[in-house]
This record gives sequence, C-alpha cells and structure tokens, in this order.
Amino acid sequence: MDQLTIRASDLRQFVYCPRVVYYRYCVPVRPPPTYKMVEGKRQHEREEELEQRRGLHAYGLSDGERHFDVWLASDRLGLTGTLDMVILRRHEVIPVEFKQAQDKVLPETKVKRRAGIVRVSAPDDQDKEERPTPATPDPVDLHHKYQLAAYALLAEERWQKPARRCFVYLVSLRRALEVDITDGARRYVNRLLREMRRMILAQAMPDGTRQIGRCRECEYLRFCNDVDFLDDQD
Repeated sequence: MDQLTIRASDLRQFVYCPRVVYYRYCVPVRPPPTYKMVEGKRQHEREEELEQRRGLHAYGLSDGERHFDVWLASDRLGLTGTLDMVILRRHEVIPVEFKQAQDKVLPETKVKRRAGIVRVSAPDDQDKEERPTPATPDPVDLHHKYQLAAYALLAEERWQKPARRCFVYLVSLRRALEVDITDGARRYVNRLLREMRRMILAQAMPDGTRQIGRCRECEYLRFCNDVDFLDDQD
C-alpha cells in the first residue's frame, strides 16, 4: 500500500493544532476562508512581485539564482509542498518563505550586521505542542520552523545539494530571518509525518491545541465543541 502523501503546510498546521489536519483529511467539510487567510494571500502575491525586483543583499548573499512558487514532491518521504522561493547556489540550496511579521520582537543581540539578518535555529526533537510564549518570543514560530525543515528535505532531494539553512522574510518589517536546519529537526519531521499518517488512517480525532487563543480565528472553530474561552490565558 502506498504511503499517504502529506503537504508541508499540513505539517505546520499539525504542530500548531493537530485538529486542523484531522478536519482537512478526515471530515468532509470545507469551511470558507477567513478574512485573515484572504488578506494573507493577497499580500503574499504582492510580496512576490516586490521580491523579483529586490536583490539578494536582503539575505546577506552576493550570488544565487532565484526561483518562485516552486512545486516540490518526494515519493520517498510522501511529502509535497509549494515553496515561495528557492535560492540555488553552487554548493547549497536555500528555501525561502514569506511571512507577515505579526508584531514579532526581533532579538537585536542576535542580529547579523550584514543585511540585518536575524539568525535562529530549528529545534531538535520536541513534543509537537508548542511551549507557552516566553517573555521575548522567538522571531520564528515553532510550527513554521518544522515546515521549513520539511522544505529543506524536499529541496535537498530535488537538487541534490545540502539545505543547511532557510530564510523567513518578514514582509512588513522587511527583515530576513536565517533559520539553521538541524539534524534533530530533520528527524522530527519524519516522526511528525508518521504520527500524522497514523491519525489520518485511524480517523482518530486528536486533542486540540492547549493555547486556546489560537482557536478564535480558526476556520474549524465551530466543529470543536470542547473549546472554552473562559480558560483562555493567552
């Protein structure tokens, strides 16, 4: 039996809240997109136009070949995804995702002087539920880091070059965040893919996120009957 193919964006959603993936794969409902989703898509299209006029200096690079909206697929991993942009260099391939800043606090002590790049790392093996938000939030959310790690695996297989780092470009801040892709993050992506397939094939509804504040703008909120905003501490 062929393994179930998972999208990289679903891996991100699984870390954010496993129920989103459950509803998408196991329940025949297609809720209308939220305003946030529609607006995000519009801004994303605008950003791609701007990126094509922008140089690689934003990423601290002097050379590289850019490709946009790149479809990636791996039968071996059972994984697919559309990458916003990929930078091809002689000895590496660099996945790039465009994101809205959403009031991120950038740790200035970690900012590279060249191009104002913030460097962070994709985590090693962790529980899929994110930890409570610290006083100084990480500039790249955990669920986005694992999506980037998935793109790194796809890009490496496609171009047969190492993808040791990715970039998140924060649109409103005009800042590039460099994310190191660790071996532990790669292993954890494969672990998450196995968990997702087990859940989907068993059609077993998982627990929702413990961070209830995330539920307020979720398109699947009306399908969850156990969310109590009175307990929301976000």
